[in-house]
Amino acid sequence: QSGCTGCWLGLEPQDRLARAQQIVPPARPVGPARGAMENDPNMALISAMTELCGQNDEIRGAPQMKQLISLLASDETGGALDETGQDLVATSLKATEDAALLDAFVRSEAALKRLVKWLEASMSGERADQTRVLLSLFAHLPMTVEALMASKAGHVVNNARKVENEAVKKAAVELVKAWKAMSSGKPAAPKPPPVAKRPAAPAPAPDAKRVRPEAAEDEDFGLDSALSGAGAPRKASLKPDHLRARRPVQQLPSTLPSRSRPPPAPAPDAAVPRAE
Repeated sequence: QSGCTGCWLGLEPQDRLARAQQIVPPARPVGPARGAMENDPNMALISAMTELCGQNDEIRGAPQMKQLISLLASDETGGALDETGQDLVATSLKATEDAALLDAFVRSEAALKRLVKWLEASMSGERADQTRVLLSLFAHLPMTVEALMASKAGHVVNNARKVENEAVKKAAVELVKAWKAMSSGKPAAPKPPPVAKRPAAPAPAPDAKRVRPEAAEDEDFGLDSALSGAGAPRKASLKPDHLRARRPVQQLPSTLPSRSRPPPAPAPDAAVPRAE
């Protein structure tokens, strides 16, 4: 026994716990408590994530990503997770930088649809913090046009622009801009530097035609039309010739004014009448 005590004292503190667990396994819950833990989807996910994640919370490899996708696609696990489980999934995916692993996740329609359902539920429940977490997760994923259309993520994020929370609205607007740029094959324009405020322009005349804010907003951020191919830049329309404004043409008189001329001289052989 003294030899074992010496070995124990020679171990580092973190190694003592591991050694103690080998000697005396931790007690497992029994009865109703054990059944509750095994049936809790959040506990099942936490237990699985300890095997799926690396030291920096990232998904370790392709087999682990496949298992995570399977968990999310399952209604018993992915469909029953609360905010704690959803945050754990979002943290692990955002910590993953391997493009191949993220592409594999995006190609899973079932996994993406699960994230979309979480986003819809957070928006309907007015849980702004959870909505921002999920929007940041979508911004990290390498989405494609096919993935957006199949999962309806573009439609849901487009609706997130209409919520009252300013932080959520700003995050949704930036995400829609990035996805529209991706769908058109152009990089997203960088944010312009702040400029000094200019004096307010005079109010337009009462008869000036104004554009409704809702119509302008829908035109700027019509992600659904951009994904369906209708969002290409429009060319300026040319009016037909008969609709163009023309300058009035001055009508010329039908006859020119005649100049006053003297009567023609009589012919030399013409008889001149004698005055009586």
